Amino acid sequence: PHHYVCSDSHERYFGDAAVSIVNPDCRHPASSGGNGDSVVVAITYKGTSALITSDIDEAAEERILRRGTPLRCTVMSAPHHGARTSSSAPFIDDADPDVVIFSCGVNNVFGFPSTETMRRYRRQGARCFRTDIDGAITVIIDNDATSIHTYKTRRNEYVRRPA
Repeated sequence: PHHYVCSDSHERYFGDAAVSIVNPDCRHPASSGGNGDSVVVAITYKGTSALITSDIDEAAEERILRRGTPLRCTVMSAPHHGARTSSSAPFIDDADPDVVIFSCGVNNVFGFPSTETMRRYRRQGARCFRTDIDGAITVIIDNDATSIHTYKTRRNEYVRRPA
């Protein structure tokens, strides 16, 4: 069965993980049926929070911010692969991620992630990881520590900020 979710969906628990839907908005859905309607998920587990942003654009980010949804997170996937039309400064400020992951292909025709977008995250103090450079990126949550491991570059970094 298919389940349609929206921002009014109840928070669900999977063991100790709390999962909530941040987008799309139930009361004012975007009419385009495009990227702005992408599902955005917030997950909190053992003091670490992750924001999975899918393909949302700046207009969807603005709608989320207007609703006042708490976005602060430890780890975040960059909206729309780090396109310059997403990851607005207000959205990044509100999320304040320690780590941002850009999901993008090697030499992709769109040039993702944009240099401007990466610069906005770095100015905020986020550590940036990219699948085109780092390969598979694994986030491991173990008690109060969160570690990030990469496949190609063999980076191993630790984050300790609670959600």
